Amino acid sequence: MDRLTNTVGGLQQKLQLLEILVADRWLTSVQAQELVAAFPNAVRARARAACLVFSRIVDLENFIHIFDGLSLEDQEECVKRLGWLNLLDPLQPDRQYPPLNLSIYDERELVQILAQLALNEG
Repeated sequence: MDRLTNTVGGLQQKLQLLEILVADRWLTSVQAQELVAAFPNAVRARARAACLVFSRIVDLENFIHIFDGLSLEDQEECVKRLGWLNLLDPLQPDRQYPPLNLSIYDERELVQILAQLALNEG
């Protein structure tokens, strides 16, 4: 049990260090993807790392590639923390969306945007 605690504690320290390191730097999505991939695919560490670097990415239209590289659980965590409106690339809206909860403002707005895009295309 001690080892698990140390592992989780170590990840927490690494996430805090990442937050400090990127606070005054700008990253491309490729650089951010490398940082996120350096974290283990456990205890939502990659999702938390992706959310930390999100505001420091200069080419946010490519963040969806980082998002797509995450596990389903990490993707859900990113959606919960960042919201669909931050993750959506209106130039590339074609993707598989999970069932959306229309009682959540962000998800309701996403449905309206997708419907408007469909009407404009059709």
